Amino acid sequence: MVDKPNLFTDPAVIADGDVPWKMNPNSPSNSYSSAHRCAENSKNCWPKGTWREGIRKNKIRNQPPESNSNQTKVSIALEVLEGAFHDCPFTIEIGRNQSVRLSMKILDVTGPLHREFGGPPLAATGVTSSLATLGHQVKILVCGQSVQDFQTNSVFFEKLIHSGVEVSMLQRSRESKYGAFFRYHELQSLWSDINKSDFIILHQVFQLQHIAIFPILIILKKPFAVMPHGTLTTYQRRQHRFRKFIFAPAIYSFLKSANSIFVATEQEKNQLPRFLQKKGSIVGLGIDARNRQTRDPVNSSPSFNLLFMGRIAKKKRLDIALKAFALASKKSDLKMKFIVCGSGDERYMSQLKELVVDLHIEAQVEFRGWVDLNEKQQAFLKSDCFILTSEDENFAIAAAEALAHGVPCILSSNVALASLVTKHNAGIVFEELAPPEIEKAILEISTFDRTACKESALKAASELSWDTVATHWEKAINLLV
Repeated sequence: MVDKPNLFTDPAVIADGDVPWKMNPNSPSNSYSSAHRCAENSKNCWPKGTWREGIRKNKIRNQPPESNSNQTKVSIALEVLEGAFHDCPFTIEIGRNQSVRLSMKILDVTGPLHREFGGPPLAATGVTSSLATLGHQVKILVCGQSVQDFQTNSVFFEKLIHSGVEVSMLQRSRESKYGAFFRYHELQSLWSDINKSDFIILHQVFQLQHIAIFPILIILKKPFAVMPHGTLTTYQRRQHRFRKFIFAPAIYSFLKSANSIFVATEQEKNQLPRFLQKKGSIVGLGIDARNRQTRDPVNSSPSFNLLFMGRIAKKKRLDIALKAFALASKKSDLKMKFIVCGSGDERYMSQLKELVVDLHIEAQVEFRGWVDLNEKQQAFLKSDCFILTSEDENFAIAAAEALAHGVPCILSSNVALASLVTKHNAGIVFEELAPPEIEKAILEISTFDRTACKESALKAASELSWDTVATHWEKAINLLV
């Protein structure tokens, strides 16, 4: 074992501009557990202020001793950091090529985690779990979850707890996608959670809990970012205009005070309101691509299965997809089937089913409703193509999951992932939301080499792994704390 060098002669210097800082050499040799001011009257003296102020530049550098290897320096630094800097919310650079990640205390605040609320619950769960997996101390505050829906949607909470996330809930008798107001006795705990955190992430914009959270953030001067999950795109700003007009002054102040607006894609950033453009940070969204089964395509198969999966809403324009499918199935020599997985407004679902009857394709269209994880995987494995004819999508998690299973995609240009599909030739992107154009895309992709499509889809999905995306979040947060 290599002897530890004396930290006084071989100091770990904290660079704050031209002012060097260093560890106290008088700490016990078996712990190196504290950082104190150096009493020397020299250039290595501690300036006034706390040690946290010294690491504001996010860098700690070792003075390179002549006799010690990089391996030794990293080993010594890890022992020092384990004690003295365990609360430091910054990444540490040791030497030129080595780095050590230090833990940040991050608080995520989100509305209910419900399977029928689309992408935001999946995204909030994914990023929170991934940041915890990177070694950060992460707590998620779920606002407005009912006891019954907690049991129904336990898969979200199981993932969070398995990743080491501390989970706290504001339980309510009824669940709302707009979160929940804080009750008086809950405010003290909220204050404490925010005060102990190095950074706060607020998911979505129009959430009831933000009414209490925002003033506390301002009072405590805590850095925070808002992840709108597509609610600030051009399309979404045109929806519910009267309601948004009433709350515009409060929302404007809230968003303008944020240190950053975290967005998933370049497309979403470009559609932010003008006064938020400079605050936009592209951090991305991801999927858990590990240990996924991929489909085993057969080029000679006489059948072709088209898949839609996700929350069924009017903006998804499933009506157009069904009309295009009806046209394509009449012209194709393949036995075509359209599988629809997901749930939504019952009235709209009834309209879609009536449309299927009117188009005389009821024998070829299967509505499976909401599917669990195993059913979802089987649907992907048995599908030849995923389709999303949406009017607006800031990301599209279902499309990302399809790619991760090796399934190519037909996407409208309104879907942010369309650029990734085009980049890797992992499907077809169409411009006009019209049945004839989508029919053409279905017929064209049905003739593609299915093995080549699978390889392209997997290559595209490799850019969407949470293992990669979480590091983008981490870097963005580091720049703000």
